[in-house]
Amino acid sequence: NLVDQQLSEIGLDAGKQKSISGELVALLLGTGTPRQIRPAKLISIKPRQSEAQLDNSEDTKCHWVENLQIGDWIEFVVGKQRREKLKLIWLGSEPWHYVFANQLGVKRFEFSRQQLIKHYKAKLVSKIESPVLPIATRAKHAVVEKYYTDVRNSALEDSRVGLLNSRGLLSYLRETEFDSAATLIFVEIDDYRVISQACGIEASDEVVKEIAKRIQQHSASNAKLARIDDQTLSLVLPDTSVDSFFPMASAWGEALRSEPFKHGSQSFPVILSIGMIGFDRNSLHIDQLVKNVAVACASAKQSGRNHIKVYSEDDQKLLQRAEQLEWAGHIDKTLANNRLVLAYQPIVPVAGYTGIQHGVKGQHYEVLLRVLDAKGRIRPPGSFLSAGEQLRRMPDIDRWVVSNLMIWMENNLELIELIDGLSVNLSGQSVASESFLDFVTEQIYEVNFDPSKITFEITETVAIDNFDHVKKFIQRMNKLGCKFSLDDFGSGYASYSYLRNLDVDYLKIDGLFVKDMHTDSKDLMMVKSMNDIAHSLGLKTIAEFVENKEILSLLNEIGVDYAQGYHVGKPSPIAELVNVYKANQVVPA
Repeated sequence: NLVDQQLSEIGLDAGKQKSISGELVALLLGTGTPRQIRPAKLISIKPRQSEAQLDNSEDTKCHWVENLQIGDWIEFVVGKQRREKLKLIWLGSEPWHYVFANQLGVKRFEFSRQQLIKHYKAKLVSKIESPVLPIATRAKHAVVEKYYTDVRNSALEDSRVGLLNSRGLLSYLRETEFDSAATLIFVEIDDYRVISQACGIEASDEVVKEIAKRIQQHSASNAKLARIDDQTLSLVLPDTSVDSFFPMASAWGEALRSEPFKHGSQSFPVILSIGMIGFDRNSLHIDQLVKNVAVACASAKQSGRNHIKVYSEDDQKLLQRAEQLEWAGHIDKTLANNRLVLAYQPIVPVAGYTGIQHGVKGQHYEVLLRVLDAKGRIRPPGSFLSAGEQLRRMPDIDRWVVSNLMIWMENNLELIELIDGLSVNLSGQSVASESFLDFVTEQIYEVNFDPSKITFEITETVAIDNFDHVKKFIQRMNKLGCKFSLDDFGSGYASYSYLRNLDVDYLKIDGLFVKDMHTDSKDLMMVKSMNDIAHSLGLKTIAEFVENKEILSLLNEIGVDYAQGYHVGKPSPIAELVNVYKANQVVPA
């Protein structure tokens, strides 16, 4: 019954629903006497289309509906015998919908595009000549139409700066016929937040107005300007291809930044990130067009101050950025549905290494994070974690990692006793969070294994940027018995001076120096220097990115303590670690 109820919500026809129910019963419960399970047959279901897809599908292209205009009179067949004359008083485009009123100015119907097309094809609507109405009635209609027009305009405009808003931009793009190549541009004011905090909201609106004024002064008269969000303006250049505009874009950007923004006695440089994309009437869906130019703008901002980026589907950095933005809307769902997987990678002693060995007593492992895609396939977490960083959701992600790791360790106490321990990475956002520190403290208090089996890894950059918070975190965890490792050492800008003041146990040498040390003498000298400094402070060293035996041999000569990389062990799902030890009879099966 539950399956039938769920299937009915998909909107299947009765025959298709019965077929699917039958196949599920055969697969799960079996058929015949005695019951026998049999493989299910493949039954295809055409996916539902979204509202946006429906608006642009062939089934909804109806010239009669598309040519309707506000003020048109339509005769509706209301019942078997009754017809009603109604006036189209409002036409909205997000999504498309139509409002009709009677001769008294009273709203009667509101239809989506699909509903109106369905009525048209059923011959329930037809356009008629405007009826002759009394002056009072016409005045009432004029008032109603003005009301709806004012409502529509207020919904499509940013009243604070007198420009179209994001809805207004989408409406303009959908309703305009672009007969030739055009360009869509996003301009983000990078220091908007600084100005807002220093001078107040009114000043931040003033800087938007000022940049908008400069854009209008240096753009064609038919250009359309909008405010997308607090700090981002959008410009549409009809009849101007991105190829023809880009050579002028640098000078155009300089003109916008030519003068600082002044508010009272304060002055602020104008710093802009600009993204642009070319399009025409045959381009992809408008929503995707706007997403792509937003990706270009975000990429320009990530590249540094006052950069310009043109969207290209062949640009790998832009594709990565698009993937990050796509993940931004799925973080909660990913966490709630446990679409994350813990993995492990061995960290092995360099001295005496004779080859990859699985299931060794006293072995140490780093815990890594992997993400499951929509098809359940394991994927690297780069874009997911980048989205988490940008949206400041890393404490939530790190909570998931820590809590799930603790549960796994509690469920495998016999294995935990045999291994040296597990290292887990923490983000700067998490380390700087008091509530996250309290959360980890509570987790450690509740475990039934030696807390020294846990090593927290913090990158050198995180340690430098959040020094006081990191120091407090380390002190609290050290009291509980946990260890610490300083990750990516050598990538920061004040490595040695900060290292002396952090109570860590391990130093992980940045893999950027390790991976080429067998072919680059400078990298070799850097690795040796970092190893010597760490040993002088009583720290053990771990080299990352150990990809071949030549690197491992050099690490042994230098005296590095541990190695991590594909040459000594690749990452695997952590659930497999117990099986590895059972296979080697280290843990009883």
